[in-house]
Amino acid sequence: MEKQYKIIKTFNHNVVFCIDRELSKECILIGKGIGFGKKENDIIDNKKAEKIFYISNEANKDKFKGLTKTIDKDIVGVTEEVIAMIHNSSKGKLDEKIHITLLDHISFAIERHRSGINIANPFIVEERTLYPEEYELASKALNIINSRLNIDLPEDEIGFIALHIHAAFTHGSISKTSLNAAIINEMIKFIEETLEIKINSDSINYSRLITHLRFALDRAEKHIPIENLLLSSIKRKFKISYNVSKKLADKIKQDYNIEFTEDEIGYLAIHLEKIRLNN
Repeated sequence: MEKQYKIIKTFNHNVVFCIDRELSKECILIGKGIGFGKKENDIIDNKKAEKIFYISNEANKDKFKGLTKTIDKDIVGVTEEVIAMIHNSSKGKLDEKIHITLLDHISFAIERHRSGINIANPFIVEERTLYPEEYELASKALNIINSRLNIDLPEDEIGFIALHIHAAFTHGSISKTSLNAAIINEMIKFIEETLEIKINSDSINYSRLITHLRFALDRAEKHIPIENLLLSSIKRKFKISYNVSKKLADKIKQDYNIEFTEDEIGYLAIHLEKIRLNN
């Protein structure tokens, strides 16, 4: 027997906001044509529903309903279709906050764009390297948004959307995710300026360096120890790279109060040595 839902609001032909009559809970139903010709208080079943999202947290529920009162329903509908695409493309469970954070971001990005204001994303290379799966999903999301809403948001938005996707998958903070990308961007610039080189962002060594920096930050912030049995040898053989790594660690300690251990500095020196010798 199909479940029945009472429509609160239709966002577009494919997305409706409803009350689950059995559970007495609000939910978002997504499916091809599920909202076509439907209006408030209509009763529908779940035959066409390809995805059903429940927002359980009361604070999140209030924020979502507040946003849907002020944001164009077409933007809400497309955002929910994007979230369904992200969910269906991954094995991970999304934090329900994405219904609020991504909607708010996309709405504001569209508002800025229509006002002739586009914000450049200085960390897009790092974001693409740090979060390749999220970046690919974000690229698909941007194509859907631009196509469905007949708009031309710039490619810089892919990086911003990728951060929201990563935060939703990890159940983390978007501000924390953004900060890590910014710190890594700053670290790369420091390395390039100190070694007087330009690192090829498409190279495997760059990708490995970015990945190492990401996990090094995570280990430092969580105080996870790491042992480097080659430390003495690294100091002796890779003097230049080790000194640059040490200076970088001192800078990050001063700027962000994030402290790298000597063992961590040694591992970073190995990456820098490979990059230094290949530039």
